[in-house]
Amino acid sequence: MIAQYFVTTVRKIKSIAVEDCYGRKRVLFLLVILLVASLGFIGCEKKEVVEEKQEQPFRIAALFQTAIEEPWDGVIHQACLQAQKELGVEYEFTEKIAAADFEKVLREYAERGFDLIVGDAFLAGEDPARRVAKDYPEIAFAFGSEFGPVAPNFSVLDNWIHEPAFLCGVIAGRMTKSNTLGVVAAIPIGEVNRLVNAFKAGALSVNPATKVKIAYIGGWFDPPKAKEAALAQIEAGVDLIYAERFGVFEAAKERGVLAFGNMSDQNQMAPDVVISGPVWNMYRHNRICHRYGKERCLGFHGSRRMVHDG
Repeated sequence: MIAQYFVTTVRKIKSIAVEDCYGRKRVLFLLVILLVASLGFIGCEKKEVVEEKQEQPFRIAALFQTAIEEPWDGVIHQACLQAQKELGVEYEFTEKIAAADFEKVLREYAERGFDLIVGDAFLAGEDPARRVAKDYPEIAFAFGSEFGPVAPNFSVLDNWIHEPAFLCGVIAGRMTKSNTLGVVAAIPIGEVNRLVNAFKAGALSVNPATKVKIAYIGGWFDPPKAKEAALAQIEAGVDLIYAERFGVFEAAKERGVLAFGNMSDQNQMAPDVVISGPVWNMYRHNRICHRYGKERCLGFHGSRRMVHDG
């Protein structure tokens, strides 16, 4: 528009019949002024476009199959809230998503053009998450999964906290008086058993006489069932429990035994019961994506570990 205005004005000035030398100089002066002004306006327009583009916030969406009270999903949710507060990202989430609705909800977020979509795809969400990611290659996806990443945009993540779980086992092996420890876990898959076996190995490394009772509740979030499993273990002589799942602390408080938390700092939930526990920090992942932009997030597909580390 500005360029067109400049050309039109030049044509008008050229049409003026000016015979004297001073007139020509005035016309030339006017042309120079108009040219400078036009370039200045164009520069301002470009600057405004760049500034407007830079002001677009980084957008994260999260999908959770369980309630956000469940520690695994809760850690991701808290990291996204922290990124929203400290980095100014836009964040939306949906929790308690039924298996039949997972793909529908995920596609709705993808259609809205979020920069990064995260969540848990374990079991029911595995196939839907990968299908949707394939249909939206310009969006970065990062999901908890039993399987590997897929180029160019599907990353997989999980807590990488088996080492602190091992240390919790060492503490339990030293503290137990009955030489019987308990673990209440979700489902016997590799990602869960990595923590269960690490805790057991830690206890046996300092107390070979230790017996470890393991109970799986058959789901990700069922506090009443986890409490029931913990009570049964206590009745069987367990005096310390690794609470891989939410719900154990109530049983521990009722029966006066100690416990270890998992994934987040859970001491405040039961200060008289919780000794310690592995802590998973997902905020680093959100911070890196925000700092380097969507292109860097899309590059995560080649490395599980970059997303895993807590």
